[in-house]
Amino acid sequence: MSLLRLIYHQMIPLKIRGFFWNIRIHELKTSYGNENADQTFYIIGRNFNAKGGLFHIVYGATLHIHYALSKGYVPVIDLQNNHTQYLDFMPLGKENAWEYYFEQPCGIGLEHIKRSKNIIVCAHHYAPAGYYAYSTISNLNNKYFKSDIFVAIKNTFNRHIQLKAETLCFLDANYEKIAKGKRICGVLARGTDYTIIKPKNHPVQPAVLQLIEKIKNVMYDYACDFVYLATEDEEIFEKLKIEFGDQLLTNEQQRFRLNNELEDEEQYLSNFRTGLEREKYRMGLDYLCSIYILSKAQCFVGGMNNGTIGVMLMTQGFEYEYVFDLGYYK
Repeated sequence: MSLLRLIYHQMIPLKIRGFFWNIRIHELKTSYGNENADQTFYIIGRNFNAKGGLFHIVYGATLHIHYALSKGYVPVIDLQNNHTQYLDFMPLGKENAWEYYFEQPCGIGLEHIKRSKNIIVCAHHYAPAGYYAYSTISNLNNKYFKSDIFVAIKNTFNRHIQLKAETLCFLDANYEKIAKGKRICGVLARGTDYTIIKPKNHPVQPAVLQLIEKIKNVMYDYACDFVYLATEDEEIFEKLKIEFGDQLLTNEQQRFRLNNELEDEEQYLSNFRTGLEREKYRMGLDYLCSIYILSKAQCFVGGMNNGTIGVMLMTQGFEYEYVFDLGYYK
């Protein structure tokens, strides 16, 4: 536990913590002027942190969009004034990191609403009121992906999370180069910071040998000739490369090898940088590309994590899918 978290839990009275929690879960109603008085704009952005990956952000945003539309609000995503791992401090307040990859949900950005009369800033919580259960990864499982609420959220995603034209062009070009025309078992293998830190109440990720055994069975049963692997973990990549050789396909996603002896707070991938120009943007783009290619595979195998949620949101359906259910880290 970090020092700040220890201080928060051990030294701040429960009543004061409750006060701040109430602030966290309530929306902020405000006004920027007198324009657009016939519309209420719902700003999504206060709920994301600098450690959350791209599909942590995208899934949370989708929950808020779904909620906003149900209330008749116009959702606007603000990753310009809120720090994420995809926005450097220099462009903070100047560039909207959401718009690096996606269009605004209703085609309306921050510039359009800067003098608007009716503004609601979303709760600081990852999900809006009534959607907390669907935002807690310890509550998510294979049954959830078949549920009516996930189908409704997926429909919201399909209608309102649209890729930028240049982003879609990049993703399609990589898909055609790597995977088009091949029968593929797509594999999402989360490692590095996740499996080293083992975050409490988060799903246990499968071991490499478990993955390999399952992949081989799926390839045989569904006549897949190739494995497409999405992973940020260099060791996982190397082990699957030894096992599958030329049958293993990947894109140019950056991969890492972390030190088990580092402190937990030093292990997050958001802390690792190579110094390349626009590195944060490119890491997000390559990760998005991995999820996009996975979503188009004939079969899918992976652990339960935000990337898998992204795959399930993006796919139009698999011949076979398998998400490991191995319990939760204690």
